[in-house]
Amino acid sequence: MKRRIKLTQVKPLLNSKNNKVQEKLMLIEEMTLNLMTIHGVSHFKFKFTGARRRLGSCSSDTIHLSIDHALHSEINEVRNTILHEIAHAIVGVEHRHREVWQNKAKELDVKWNVNRYRK
Repeated sequence: MKRRIKLTQVKPLLNSKNNKVQEKLMLIEEMTLNLMTIHGVSHFKFKFTGARRRLGSCSSDTIHLSIDHALHSEINEVRNTILHEIAHAIVGVEHRHREVWQNKAKELDVKWNVNRYRK
């Protein structure tokens, strides 16, 4: 089972002296900012969160990524989560996982299990 990161540990991890942790977080942040620029949502902010029940989320101006997911998942899974949230940023969070979002997610080549999302 994966080690869970407590919310109070997010800031210390971001400022960690552990080079592997710092390198992975920097790589993910750089990848995220590049993808956001490529897909035209560079005006959004990006933040790591201590979320435990979701891998990522998108609000009206910020894309959030679980630091737990970032540190314990393969880079391709993290990239997929980022693209998932970018699809929300492009079409608007009010569309949730409805058809408009699904079409944009397919366009961005987001992989998802259809049974996970309600229409």
